[in-house]
Amino acid sequence: MRKVLLLALLCLTSSAYAQLSLTDTLLVDIKDSLQSPVLLPQKMIFTQKMLWGHHGLMRHWMPLNRQNRQQEFKIRRTMFNIHQAAGLLTFAGMVAQGVVGGKMYKNYSDDLRATHRALAKGVNIGYTLTATMALTAPSAIVHRKGFSSAKVHRMLAMVHLLGMIGTNVLGHQISKNPELKPYHRAVAYTTVGAFTASILVFQFR
Repeated sequence: MRKVLLLALLCLTSSAYAQLSLTDTLLVDIKDSLQSPVLLPQKMIFTQKMLWGHHGLMRHWMPLNRQNRQQEFKIRRTMFNIHQAAGLLTFAGMVAQGVVGGKMYKNYSDDLRATHRALAKGVNIGYTLTATMALTAPSAIVHRKGFSSAKVHRMLAMVHLLGMIGTNVLGHQISKNPELKPYHRAVAYTTVGAFTASILVFQFR
């Protein structure tokens, strides 16, 4: 138990440092975008295009012009600050949920199950908020070519997104089919590993 807590503390400390690196990268992208003569990038993810594209929903209130784009970059920075904070809280919840889940496998009790479910709800809420802030933030104009920490971060995000879905689906089926427990645990550990790596990757730029 003590080793798990020490490992979690180490990961949280490293994650906080990595988030500072992410903030630095974001600020550089915003600065470069402000100097670009182009208002919108050629490629945007579906959620960003739906909100912030040429005919996005937000264009009813914020027409596409340079002044509004500067305001959007401020919104982007705020949303990514929330993304970072929610991500760290979600990671802490994942670690706590993993500790409680491990105890449940060894010594099941209704109290542990209730705690595990409460943590699961908190993690799901935190994860949804974290993902929403990233997927709906106004897009930067400058996207770095080639290999980058941000691209690895996005690839790992796909892994832990699928893992979150799988963990929740298997978790709800365990009561009817206890044989799914090993698969649930394996998917959960993979999800936490991918989520942790997606944060720590910003230490290596």
